[in-house]
Amino acid sequence: MTSQVYILPNQAVLPLTVYYDHSCILCRGEIENIKARDDHDQLRMVDCSPVRFDTSAMPVDQTTLMNCIHAVDAQGRWLKATDVFVVCYRVAGLGSVSATLAVVKPVMERIYPFIVRYRHIISGLGVHKIFNLMTRKHLERKAKLAVAASHGCKDGACKSKTSQSRSKT
Repeated sequence: MTSQVYILPNQAVLPLTVYYDHSCILCRGEIENIKARDDHDQLRMVDCSPVRFDTSAMPVDQTTLMNCIHAVDAQGRWLKATDVFVVCYRVAGLGSVSATLAVVKPVMERIYPFIVRYRHIISGLGVHKIFNLMTRKHLERKAKLAVAASHGCKDGACKSKTSQSRSKT
């Protein structure tokens, strides 16, 4: 294993491949919440928890991935810990969360190892349910918007401002 150099969130080129622990319901809840908001499919979420997960082509091993969230950008450059979340929340359209994480990064970098170490206990407390609720509410809003948009369509013709302006040209 070679020494790995990590980039900063503002240097990341999308799409981003994120390696996370799917066996942890807290981790899974947060990742599913983020992915549900990834409207442009810029985040590829990869579960690194299977026993036979192959890291032979990576600069880090599975233990490292399991003990700290990692991501690789479109140019093959790596991010880890809070920096991954800064990019993911920005891509997910949650710029205020992303900006807050960037500002409190020194504190988060000290807290994050504790969260990782005790993530299964924290999950047992039900903290993951917050992410599940946020995901459900977001998907319900998206569904309502889709239904509302579909009401403007009938027999293959849509009555939206865009289609009306196209028909006038």
